[in-house]
Amino acid sequence: MNIQDADAQLITHILQSLLESYYCASEQVSGQHVLILGQKSLMTLLGTLEAASPQPAIVALGSIPDAFKANLTQLTEVDSLTHLPKHQFDMIVHLESDLGSSIAPWFMALRDLLTPTGKIIVALSTESVFQHYESVQHLVDDVSEPGHAFAYHAIPYHFFHLHHPWLIETFHSRYALEKTLSWATCDQPFSDFLRFLETTFTRNLPAKLSGRLLITLNRTDQTEAHTTDIPPYLCDLSQSLTPENFEKSMTLPLQDWCTQFSQHLAYTRNRVFLFQMMIQIPTEENIDISPYLLPEALAELTRLFTEAQIQSLSENVLENWHKQGDIDEILTFHGVPFSRALDYDLISELLTAYGAFPEDAA
Repeated sequence: MNIQDADAQLITHILQSLLESYYCASEQVSGQHVLILGQKSLMTLLGTLEAASPQPAIVALGSIPDAFKANLTQLTEVDSLTHLPKHQFDMIVHLESDLGSSIAPWFMALRDLLTPTGKIIVALSTESVFQHYESVQHLVDDVSEPGHAFAYHAIPYHFFHLHHPWLIETFHSRYALEKTLSWATCDQPFSDFLRFLETTFTRNLPAKLSGRLLITLNRTDQTEAHTTDIPPYLCDLSQSLTPENFEKSMTLPLQDWCTQFSQHLAYTRNRVFLFQMMIQIPTEENIDISPYLLPEALAELTRLFTEAQIQSLSENVLENWHKQGDIDEILTFHGVPFSRALDYDLISELLTAYGAFPEDAA
């Protein structure tokens, strides 16, 4: 593994783990027996488990470092799930690597370990979910057993990840995206802005726009799976971001969200990052964010969008002007085309004509 790949994995891990810790902290540890699958799952829930009173009996799959054991009074390590008693665990947590095509068999195996009122918390990539299911509802239907369906809640998260196709297109390369997101590890205002967007906005975007899903399944005695306080458009593959569900995506009152949003945009890197995002995020229709911005942030973003439009128009002219009529042929001498050499002078004329230098024009 080269250094660049290692850095990319570190950035992804840090951003992902911050969100999983944030969301899992809201999950109350209920019952007396908890099954934790893997070191990462235990690390993410460590604070919640340590704070539980009384602490549950924890069974952890795999070898657990001594540092994790210090404040856990009832921790047992196992190498396999094969010999665990059925219907014993009140909560099962899996936040490790993705399950791929084995989602349904894995859920069914864990289902047998749950108590009649137990719950499963699992993190899955949206890609793996939607490769096999049209929606989270269909997944839950598939893994439920007759007479004991799951009530479920799903949170899309990790929108800002290094493999997001639209983000890569926005930043023109995965390397450029990696460099931008890497600032989150050392720039607190930027890190706070990413968390603000993830926890108050992108968590309620259509799931296919995010990298992962945190799904909580609560076992019930109902005959059909059902969701708890989750918008129907959220976890359906066919849904996209539209102006109609833009405000629905906010988890704060609109005015509070707008105030905090504008406060974050007082920081330059946050404004530039938002501008780059808004250019490329796929939408059914154009979304006007101006009503949600304070005047200073709106003026700055308007300037950035105007300059981007000027750049796009100029690049289009440079790409096509010499293709008109016989221009290329006329400007070719002894087989050497000279038309592109004129681009250096032409770009200055274009930028001036399009108003890129308003002070000079005045």
